[in-house]
Amino acid sequence: DVIRPWEDNCNYYKQMNYSHYSCPNGLFDPDSVELENFRNSLYIMKLKIGSNEKEFRVAVDTGSSRLWVFDDACANCEEYTKYKATDSETSEFIDDKFKIKYGTGSVKGKSMKDTVYLTADMEVEKQIFGAVDEVVGVKFPCDGLLGLNMKKYLEGLPTFLHAVADGKIAKPSFGVYIQGGGNKGEITFGGVNKAHLKEETKVTTKITGTKKIMLQMKKLEIGDTELCKEEDGDCEVTIDTGCSIIKGPKKEVEDFNRDKLSTNKEEKWEVDCEKIEDFPNLIVTFGEKTLTLEPEYYIRKFGTKCYSGIQPRSKKHWNFGDNFMTKFYVEFDLKS
Repeated sequence: DVIRPWEDNCNYYKQMNYSHYSCPNGLFDPDSVELENFRNSLYIMKLKIGSNEKEFRVAVDTGSSRLWVFDDACANCEEYTKYKATDSETSEFIDDKFKIKYGTGSVKGKSMKDTVYLTADMEVEKQIFGAVDEVVGVKFPCDGLLGLNMKKYLEGLPTFLHAVADGKIAKPSFGVYIQGGGNKGEITFGGVNKAHLKEETKVTTKITGTKKIMLQMKKLEIGDTELCKEEDGDCEVTIDTGCSIIKGPKKEVEDFNRDKLSTNKEEKWEVDCEKIEDFPNLIVTFGEKTLTLEPEYYIRKFGTKCYSGIQPRSKKHWNFGDNFMTKFYVEFDLKS
């Protein structure tokens, strides 16, 4: 990949109203970090926070923008590594209004500023993040979450874009490699690992969202069923490392599962494990190129039972999770 001139990135941030960030020289080459695989549903990296460089295990999430870790004041959080502001000389308190809602619960606590080390070479000073001291209705297998989307909050940048704006990364992109099967993955900051790219099947499409990474599909099909097409609207998709399955509009998804997959009318998401090879392929079209996802990727097996990995959601756009990314290496180029 050709790394764009730094002045070009500076102009980009000024257009995005991030001009209060400096644009120094001193750029770093792409840097890859190993991802721990948690049950093929979350992928976890290590980063450090504070002048004491305390290490945390955080799930990478391209569906959100915020970084948060558990705070020392969190009750019933003994199993986690926790952030203690008094241990870091670079810690700054912002307010106590940090809160994020999840499907089954929420986390809340304080908003802080401190130095975050994405890697040994990527030191992000005065990064805003959440120090969580209360968790309701949800359980995490790690010490926090690293949001990699591009929505600005509290007049600050998400961690990755902050690193770019501060001159720690030459190119505002990152590549995510997920294998599934319990195998480890990889995230590359500042570009891609070309060992995972297949030029003959490479598909490039523009990010259409301004606050969230959204991609415009030309159409989405599964077998002979058309799930959406661009001219009808509502045929956009997010690629989300924080989700293990594919999600789509409620009616289209429920109709497809009932008519094409389900073998148990009492449990509409259950499918026959013996018939997986007979199920149709999911065909995603971006521009004039297509990507094919075979049923072994979108069917989930738990013990002796199998279930559809295409589930309904209340929103109109689609969400492709880890079962999509298990087959396709994805570069998120936020400059696009």
